[in-house]
Amino acid sequence: MTYYECRPFQKLRKATDAEEQYRGLPVDAKEAARIFANRLARKKYGQKGYCYHVRLDSWTQDGSVHHFEAFIGYDLPGGGCQGRNEWLTVLTR
Repeated sequence: MTYYECRPFQKLRKATDAEEQYRGLPVDAKEAARIFANRLARKKYGQKGYCYHVRLDSWTQDGSVHHFEAFIGYDLPGGGCQGRNEWLTVLTR
């Protein structure tokens, strides 16, 4: 069974079929990074925080480590957003 880890968050199990994917389990490291980034956004900005985008920056050839840049933040009244870039390391085990 494959898991994705990103400290300090709980690890995520990789989806193995369509039903698990429907329940929100990630199918790849990028989806796992988005879930971890959303958790980080809610931790820093409260319920209104979320992840705007995730970009893969680098990875190992065997696919065991991926580094992502994520922009997390919250919407401002009247339009626009405020936030910051965060770097995430997602390990595949």
